[in-house]
Amino acid sequence: MSSAYPYWFYLPAAVVYVVLFLLPTFASFYFSLTRWTLFDQHYIGLENFVLFFQEPALVKGLTNTLIYAVVTSGLKVLVGLPLAVLLFLFFPRLAGSFWALPRGDEAVTGLSDTMSPGGIGKLSTSYEVAFRARFEGELPPNEERYWRGPVLWDFDGRTWTMGPGFLVNFVAPSGGRATY
Repeated sequence: MSSAYPYWFYLPAAVVYVVLFLLPTFASFYFSLTRWTLFDQHYIGLENFVLFFQEPALVKGLTNTLIYAVVTSGLKVLVGLPLAVLLFLFFPRLAGSFWALPRGDEAVTGLSDTMSPGGIGKLSTSYEVAFRARFEGELPPNEERYWRGPVLWDFDGRTWTMGPGFLVNFVAPSGGRATY
């Protein structure tokens, strides 16, 4: 059974929602079905709505409001859609998120030839492809897909590296690829 503690964080938003939306909504519905003064009230059902639609000035105001809402919403879409298309086609886009532009002194996620433990404090996301894998035939199940990354075993007191002679004895497989 999970703890109820995280749900307590919903409480402030729930209070604001109830006080500023639900209570006024239900109060408006209640008052629309009653005739009331400051000290007295009694239930009259839909009589307020019947009286509303019998008054020509109120019906005209409701009609004008609905027409205004539909026309202005339609105009916003008709103006905004071509503007959005123009911005999409001609405005330059930066790679990645605008607010997450990497800086030179930050560590980057992905595969690297070196790793400095202190650099992980300022971590940014790399959008470069780490590697691609192609399979001959059908895609193997998840439990059979396993790749090893580079092994960093030399440590100079500050940075881990592969070492100077790590790839000296490496022999590339014939045909330029390895099949397991």
